Amino acid sequence: MASKYVTIGSTNIRRSNIKSFGVSSRTEQPILGEKPHSDEDHLLKGPDAFIIRGEERTVKYVYVTTYQNDNYVFTEDEINITEVIYMLKEDE
Repeated sequence: MASKYVTIGSTNIRRSNIKSFGVSSRTEQPILGEKPHSDEDHLLKGPDAFIIRGEERTVKYVYVTTYQNDNYVFTEDEINITEVIYMLKEDE
């Protein structure tokens, strides 16, 4: 028998509160730092006010919506998506 709660990442969600869940993906471009700066901005913000754009990548994520309208999103970097979907489908 499954537990009353499902733990995803460090979040506990009561199974009876889950309204819907699923897997989706989005494309994102990681950004490190802020924006390019002029010499004057550099004096005001310090030497670490810069931007570095990485390569675009597709990130899969699990979303969970509860009857209380709480929306949770967990990326594949945080969790094992296959394992979480298996846990969520246990009581269906």
